[in-house]
Amino acid sequence: MKKTGLIRYPPFINECAIYIGKLRSLYNYDLKENHSIYKRGEMGEFVDIIGVKGELIFSYFLQKNDIDHQTSRLLSNNPVISCDIIVGGKNIDVKTLRADATDLLVNKQAHEKNKNIDSYVFIQLIDDKVAKYWIFKHEEVDSWESKKCGYSDAYFLDIKLADISVEVNKI
Repeated sequence: MKKTGLIRYPPFINECAIYIGKLRSLYNYDLKENHSIYKRGEMGEFVDIIGVKGELIFSYFLQKNDIDHQTSRLLSNNPVISCDIIVGGKNIDVKTLRADATDLLVNKQAHEKNKNIDSYVFIQLIDDKVAKYWIFKHEEVDSWESKKCGYSDAYFLDIKLADISVEVNKI
């Protein structure tokens, strides 16, 4: 599989992501109220919606390309601690970015704590039918710089550098 590219996905994913994301936000309401680390203020529901959307888009991409995979539960009464998708025995965490995002971001504490993740797939929402993706191995993120991002520290890579990095790592 290529480490970067475009995914054209069906528009019904947008509507599914809204419903599932809103439900995910409701299911996790108590958790967010009792543990400030999970609070995202007014952005909480939006974060849940785009998170689900990225997972659905990547699962669709894998299915469309006949790549056998397993997805974790999209909804649960408890936080889902496992990876988002398993492909060929490899645990993948999906990170979704808005169209105007300038960096790929990984929560530093979660990255250092969860060594069971083999790779990160970053899904940038370009519009309601197209997304761009990048795939980076867990250990590649170790070399990224970190900075304070809103609620926590994060490893980051400028999207322009991500495109270059993917090309260099292909060689």
